[in-house]
Amino acid sequence: MKKQNDGGPAFPVIGTPGAPEDYPGMSLLDYFAATILQGLMLRYNEPAYSDKGAIREAYRLASIAIEIKEELKDD
Repeated sequence: MKKQNDGGPAFPVIGTPGAPEDYPGMSLLDYFAATILQGLMLRYNEPAYSDKGAIREAYRLASIAIEIKEELKDD
C-alpha cells in the first residue's frame, strides 16, 4: 500500500533548548482536515453527513489541498 503524502509536519518543534527531543507536531494533512471539518460542520447544520462521512470528506479535500500545494511548489 502506498503511503499517503501527509504534507509533512504542520507545527514542528525542532531544537528547543531543554526539550528532550524534537517533536514533529501534527501533519499538515491532519491540520487541513481539521480546519475543513470545522467548515463542513458549520455549513451543514442538518444531517447531510454522518460523522464518519464528514470526516472522510474532510480528509478527501485535505488530500486535494496537499496535491495542489505540491503542484504550486513546482511553479
